[in-house]
Amino acid sequence: MGSICDNTLSMSQNETTQVQSQISSGQQNKIPEFKRDIFPTNIALSAADICELAAIIKQSNDEAIKLELETVDREAEDRQERVNGISNLMQVKYILRASNGDEIVGLEIPAEDDLDDYLSTFYISSEEYARLQVNQTPLNHVSALLSFKQPSLKLDWVNPPSNPTENTSVINIVGRNENWVRATAGKLEDFFDKKKTIRPVIHGSGAYDYLLFLLFLPAIIGLLAKYDTLIFRWAEEKSQLFNVVLGIYFLLLTLLFAHIVFKIVRWVFPPIEYYKVSNKRATGLRAIVILALGTLLLSGLYDFLKYFITILF
Repeated sequence: MGSICDNTLSMSQNETTQVQSQISSGQQNKIPEFKRDIFPTNIALSAADICELAAIIKQSNDEAIKLELETVDREAEDRQERVNGISNLMQVKYILRASNGDEIVGLEIPAEDDLDDYLSTFYISSEEYARLQVNQTPLNHVSALLSFKQPSLKLDWVNPPSNPTENTSVINIVGRNENWVRATAGKLEDFFDKKKTIRPVIHGSGAYDYLLFLLFLPAIIGLLAKYDTLIFRWAEEKSQLFNVVLGIYFLLLTLLFAHIVFKIVRWVFPPIEYYKVSNKRATGLRAIVILALGTLLLSGLYDFLKYFITILF
């Protein structure tokens, strides 16, 4: 995947100038601009799905070309040149970036074989090609950036785990034609809805705090209550100062462990997942994590509830 495949456009200087003048027509600037942003999350996409997404964007771009051509003066002597120039400039450009840094750049729809097994990001745009050629953007265009990077496992004290998971994936739809913007947004939203997956509520803001105080700490307290006889018997032989320091250290160690476990869960369940053909390996890893954590938490919560019921009754 190390080669770069980028198609270039051959246009005369006169034709380029005419198209630039058409796209940047002053009368078009008076038309209101409509925008719609989509932030996909909790989805899983295969290589075939990436190609399907590119096909949807290309279809919307084809409709945008028709709208752009309607702005060309039908009586103009160079109408056909302008029409050809707009059609050639308004092409869909994509960039496939693998996790090792390799890139493939091309036009229209990528081939499934070009997609790496470990895709890092997928970028596709119907405005970048024209912007790079004549420094102007079409009247109606859409750009999409999908990031498949998994959340970091490194301990980051600047960004606490209670913050939402970073997700840079976004779809930007901009146009002078409101119907085109709405239709394009509807197609893309329907596509992402079909790719939704069941994900734990772990990527939102404050998810860590709720899980910490409602599940993790009660489970730890339950485990302590289960073995309190052994713990207190051992603590009686130590000084009070030592027990206080050890208790504080144990609390901090518990919070650190909760932090690490939460990061692992976020890593195993990324907000956006990519797989080339099958995701059985990721599914198996999730099953192991769920089984291990479920057993620990359920056991601790059972002892926690049993302990408090005993106290109350």
